[in-house]
Amino acid sequence: MAIILPSGFIITNTDPIDSRITLPDSGSRYALAPANIYPGLTVYQQDIQTTFVLINTGSVSNSSGWQALISAGSNQFSGSQSITGSLTVTQGITGSLFGTASLALNNLVTASVSASTITFTKGDSTTFSITVSQSGSIQSASYATFAQNAATASYVAGFNFTGYQISTGSVTASVNTDPNSIFLIQSASLPFFNIASNSNMTVSSDLFIIRGFTSQQPVLTVNGTILNVATHSIDPTGSTIAGNIYFTSGAMYVGLE
Repeated sequence: MAIILPSGFIITNTDPIDSRITLPDSGSRYALAPANIYPGLTVYQQDIQTTFVLINTGSVSNSSGWQALISAGSNQFSGSQSITGSLTVTQGITGSLFGTASLALNNLVTASVSASTITFTKGDSTTFSITVSQSGSIQSASYATFAQNAATASYVAGFNFTGYQISTGSVTASVNTDPNSIFLIQSASLPFFNIASNSNMTVSSDLFIIRGFTSQQPVLTVNGTILNVATHSIDPTGSTIAGNIYFTSGAMYVGLE
């Protein structure tokens, strides 16, 4: 039977008015006697600084009978937490999202590279791969070495590129210490272009063409042992610059002072 009081209590010490109001840990909360509980009983758990409300008196001895209350400030939860409505986070979430939630299972955990294929692993251990097409080839160097140097746009020995370009940054090239081939371009064992330390430059090709920059028409062609200079249909008499050599279909002109 309820006791009717004409006024409130005046407490003169630090003990709680109700011994159920604050408990040291979850074990004490789960040990509340059935005769001392009711739906809506509020208990502050000291070890994790969290307030719980009893929502099911039949499950007072385990976490399913209790619901943690969220208030302003930092809160720490134990057991399973369910959010049935929307969740708005204003200052971010710290910690990991690994676990059994659908978001965690779909997160990308690791990635590995083999040749031109990148394989991703998700939180549920399933994988999927992406193949990156390339027009060049990679030899005797690792992706890690290339990635490390790519940030400064530097050349990595052992990489051969076709159709690639560097639009910004600088290029650093390591050259051969052999004085006969300071700078060498070759395919397998076939040399195409070589600069020696004595400034000799050798171009090895059955067909060598120099084209005009604007017209892209051949100006000088070397085919085997034959040297061909482009001919023109306009007679340059009177306008030839000193030192120029000019061919038409029927004559050769040399510019003189």
